[in-house]
Amino acid sequence: MGKSPAFQFYPGDWLRDGISGCSLAAQGLWLRMMIIAHDCNPYGELSIGGIPMPHVAIARKCGCSVEEFGCLFGELTHAGVPSQKPDGTIYSRRMVRDEKLRKIRQKAGKKGGTPAIKKMNDNINLQVLVNQNPTTQVNQNPTKTPEDEEEVVVNKLNRIKKRKILSLEDYLEFAKKEIYQCLSRDRTDFKTAYPGIDLDRESAAALVWLKNNPTERKKNIGRFINNWFSRAQEKTRRPPSIGEIGGYRGTYRRPYSPRDAARSAALDDAADRINRERDEARRSRPAQNQARDHSENDAA
Repeated sequence: MGKSPAFQFYPGDWLRDGISGCSLAAQGLWLRMMIIAHDCNPYGELSIGGIPMPHVAIARKCGCSVEEFGCLFGELTHAGVPSQKPDGTIYSRRMVRDEKLRKIRQKAGKKGGTPAIKKMNDNINLQVLVNQNPTTQVNQNPTKTPEDEEEVVVNKLNRIKKRKILSLEDYLEFAKKEIYQCLSRDRTDFKTAYPGIDLDRESAAALVWLKNNPTERKKNIGRFINNWFSRAQEKTRRPPSIGEIGGYRGTYRRPYSPRDAARSAALDDAADRINRERDEARRSRPAQNQARDHSENDAA
């Protein structure tokens, strides 16, 4: 049985285990010790011919001093990374476990699969050969009764009814019923979650949207109306956009504060003043033209 030329490395386990909390030097030391243990026998153990490898030899193979090795190995031991046998042999739990599993799979592969299953199949095949009946037997299906046929027809009709596509009017009636059931059941929760909107008005707007978008039918009306209320609530938290000022778009403007009311009144006054000045300029324009014509005639 040959030794594997490589060993499996699990980055996810490395990052989740205690080794990830050690210093970079300690992590490098443990990785170097795993590489050395890969060439040892038994596999995964730092030993020479079954004798525990002394710390001096491990430090020399890892390329560090004995003092440095003692300090870093103490850090690894405190984090619970290496394991030690009663005789002091240092080993990697994961490498020893993987090697044991590899040997089991290798033995099973040589026998042509899982031994227990292969033995069971051999016994079944032998029993079939011994108990084989030379005469052939026709496998006839049992005759269906009228009750069985009726049950098959009823099940088929039920499946057809489930696949039936509702008309637009029936779908809108269904959506309206579902929406108002949600409102009557969860109105208190909706008011608490979305205090800035009119629930009845937004429900009517949602129905209008469903009517104007017949291809966008919603299966879960409860989730649809909850998402509608959520978007309407978000719109009340920001100033209306340019497209929303000209008309209704499924929500209403947030209530004006006293500062907004004063600003709106000032804008209205400025607009009225500009309109008055423009009207006066239009009325005075013919008189200015007549005065200019008279001055030109007098000059001639």
